[in-house]
Amino acid sequence: MRRIGLLGLAAAMAALGQDYTAITPAGLASHVEFLASDALGGRDTPSPGLDAAAAYLHAQFRRIGLETPGGAASYYQTANWRYRQTPLDEVRFSFKGEGAELSYTGNRFRIYQNGAVAAENAPVYKLAFDSLEELKTLKDGALEGKIALGIFPGPAELRKMAADERRKFFGRSRDFAAEIGRLRPEAVLSVMPRAGGTASADGELIGADKPPARLAQRPFTRVFSDELVAAWKAMPFGDTKAVASLKIPEPVEQNIALHNVIGVLPGSDPVLRDSYVIVSAHYDHIGRGGDGADSIFNGANDDASGTASLLGIAEALARSPRPKRSVVFLALFGEEKGLLGAYYYARNPAFPVDKTVGNINLEHLGRTDDSEGARVNGVSVTGYDFSNLPAHMGEAAKTFGVSLTKHPEHSDDFFARSDNLAFAEVGIPAHTFCVAFEFPDYHGLRDHWDKLDYENMTNVTRALAAGIVAVADDAQAPAWDKDNPRTEKYRTSKKTE
Repeated sequence: MRRIGLLGLAAAMAALGQDYTAITPAGLASHVEFLASDALGGRDTPSPGLDAAAAYLHAQFRRIGLETPGGAASYYQTANWRYRQTPLDEVRFSFKGEGAELSYTGNRFRIYQNGAVAAENAPVYKLAFDSLEELKTLKDGALEGKIALGIFPGPAELRKMAADERRKFFGRSRDFAAEIGRLRPEAVLSVMPRAGGTASADGELIGADKPPARLAQRPFTRVFSDELVAAWKAMPFGDTKAVASLKIPEPVEQNIALHNVIGVLPGSDPVLRDSYVIVSAHYDHIGRGGDGADSIFNGANDDASGTASLLGIAEALARSPRPKRSVVFLALFGEEKGLLGAYYYARNPAFPVDKTVGNINLEHLGRTDDSEGARVNGVSVTGYDFSNLPAHMGEAAKTFGVSLTKHPEHSDDFFARSDNLAFAEVGIPAHTFCVAFEFPDYHGLRDHWDKLDYENMTNVTRALAAGIVAVADDAQAPAWDKDNPRTEKYRTSKKTE
């Protein structure tokens, strides 16, 4: 890769003239504690907690003194979509077989798909997640008119899986979904013990700016019942003598407004100020769904930590001599629902895409208990050698004793799993920066604010701030590596205004 515009030691030391002392453990902790509090309910997209988080970020941008895009009255970039959700209280289910007669309403279900089902006394077909090969032997449409009843790994089991095992699971899930689609059952019900989860209905956002689904939609609804688990275990695999009825009503639609929060620090150079570096982080998480006293996925590290670091960097740069390029601070909604806010911005940019030289996306910056071992004063970069943007930042980061590195496996694999992807797909060199790719409470109920290492987070955030200044001050913009075959689709992507 061609090395361009790298900061030498003298320039790196000069970067210390910035007021990075504005980034403190107490300041970062205060942001994370609020964003990851139970009061915000896990910041699902959409939810009142997500709206409260957006309002908090809006107020912080104003306090810091960032400018609004184009002098607008608000820091909000509003996405107006429709939201479809199944009325859970109207779901009805009954089962008769193996000596059991059961009847349940919606308080026993987790609805993953929006779509009506009306099946009366349908034959029950027993399957399991490990029955994929048997399903492949069936003819197209073989399960028409039947209800498929199975046991599949639940969220708790997924969180216990190692990274490799989880990736294999998702690959098998896609194959399983394809087979179920081909066989066309009336419905697929995944049976779990009563304590296995909390009833809920996932909503679906509909809008022209929603990206195409990157993973196959889950082909089942979960039902929580100890009695049904017992009946399932007693039945033979394949066709059974049991029958079931299921009513899932048509989803209800409502208009919904979601907000990216955008503030800009104008550059100081009369020429370079009309080009932009985007610093982003997603402020949403996955909401509720746990069972028992703790039912909130607080998302302290994922990604209240990145959002807090974004605020810290914005405050530090606002107190200091301005970088030459303009720096855009972008807090994104809906990452957990498919990078929704990032795609919305990429398709509705507040600043010209062809004048945007790079995206530094911040994720998982607070936890040092990486699943592979303790991680201190180190930052991993997704797609590390896809462009020279990380090299732009690396020397400045070293001034704080922080190394920007490539993880031998996760760096490339995770490139398409965070908000940087939406920017890369319109041609902007874009990477996600994290301390831990995976950590013990990843997407779990115990990702709480007091588990973060705020001393390390402070040093890492200061190092990233210095790296951002290095990119913003360099007259030569970051570039994709033309010799890396994995960058071709990003290098050839047409940037749009």
